[in-house]
Amino acid sequence: ETSDNYAARVAYYFEPVGILGLNLFQNTVQGLHRSTQQTAAEYGYTGDLDLSAYRFTSVIASAGEVRIRGMELEYSQSLSFLPRPFKGLNLRASYTRSYAEVITPLMSPHGASTGFNYTLNRLSVYGSLNWRDDTPTNVANTAYNRHRATIDVGGSVRLTNRFTLLFSGRNIRSEPVI
Repeated sequence: ETSDNYAARVAYYFEPVGILGLNLFQNTVQGLHRSTQQTAAEYGYTGDLDLSAYRFTSVIASAGEVRIRGMELEYSQSLSFLPRPFKGLNLRASYTRSYAEVITPLMSPHGASTGFNYTLNRLSVYGSLNWRDDTPTNVANTAYNRHRATIDVGGSVRLTNRFTLLFSGRNIRSEPVI
């Protein structure tokens, strides 16, 4: 693959510590490699073994140029102007839109994320909610991962200047990939 990449960012920074930003990008890719997943029948398997529960993965390269475009709108704000104990609270949110001229497996067209982190003395915790739209898993657009929202949590406790106890939980509701 070779590509010409362009990106632009406009951001507004505000006090005490905050940002509102817009990021835009375009990549024009020659020979874009796209991974695709197919059932045994879609792959063309005609043997005697029952492989209906298997997924076949292969990679194809696009014949010509493929243009991929996207944008992200982001917001982040420290709420340090609030009185204690809320002074250590930070909020963030973002929305992402991506699209290509061809079906691009595993590229989600829409995504949104929101979260917080909070610090008080030696304790720091965070939480986030992440949503992804239906996402194709093959170039024929006959299969996709259904949209889903996951919740992540974590944090740390500073025990001494040299030791910190970390903890994290990803997808704590065990949202399946369907």
